[in-house]
Amino acid sequence: MAGLRDRLWAAGFPDLVEGAGLDQAEDGVVRAVAVAGEDQPGLLALWGPPPPRGAVLGPAGRARALAAARAGTPAGPPLRVRPYRKLVTYVPAGYLEAVRQALGDAGAGHIGLYSHCTFAARGQGTFLPLAGANPFLGAVGRLEEADEWRLETLVPAWLADRVEAALLAAHPYEEVAYDWFELANEVRYPRALADGEGGWWTACLDPELAAAAVAAGARAVVCEHYAPEARWALARAGIPCRVEAPGAILLPGLERLVAQAAPGAGGGGRSRDGAGD
Repeated sequence: MAGLRDRLWAAGFPDLVEGAGLDQAEDGVVRAVAVAGEDQPGLLALWGPPPPRGAVLGPAGRARALAAARAGTPAGPPLRVRPYRKLVTYVPAGYLEAVRQALGDAGAGHIGLYSHCTFAARGQGTFLPLAGANPFLGAVGRLEEADEWRLETLVPAWLADRVEAALLAAHPYEEVAYDWFELANEVRYPRALADGEGGWWTACLDPELAAAAVAAGARAVVCEHYAPEARWALARAGIPCRVEAPGAILLPGLERLVAQAAPGAGGGGRSRDGAGD
């Protein structure tokens, strides 16, 4: 189990791991680097607070691990997350490709199985360098009109700092103009899977999911973690609930996710969950 946790930390999943230092983005899959450095991998906690120099698997991570471990159809209300931001910047003519490449290489612009997705529109920018400025274009004290490109792209929230740093490093201006926008785009993950025989499998049974199982007439529920009131609701409805040991359901799924993210694996570890739709 410790070996898997170390490899999870090394292979990493930004929307799965909360509180991790992150590096090297790829739509839904990144390398998570321990706070102490790559030579001291952190530990991943499936439930509860993160261990020292470690991270805890988040709700989206549990949902994806469940889907990777179990065959079945989505059941009950999905987990809804809004993980994306829009980055807009303004680039002088002749530097668009360099900045666009830097943003994409840093993890911006991943939509499904496509990377480096951007939109650019041409326009006119103006600025007046003041005393002490060292302008890339124009001269101090003179209003400059510059041909510029408005460049925008999609960025996962967990990569915002990395992408912003890449923008500032690649952009030629002394003062870079850019804006961040929060997006309402949703990603939906199944919180439970129906096995076709009346059984529901979930990582965490909460009251909302228990009510859905009762309403759907589930014959049984299997979980790793539960809220007492959720299990009581199943008991009142005569639905048995089997509680597996922590990791019994999730660790096999995480093992598969790590294998899919490994170099040379089919699909390159990229998400197919419609995150960019």
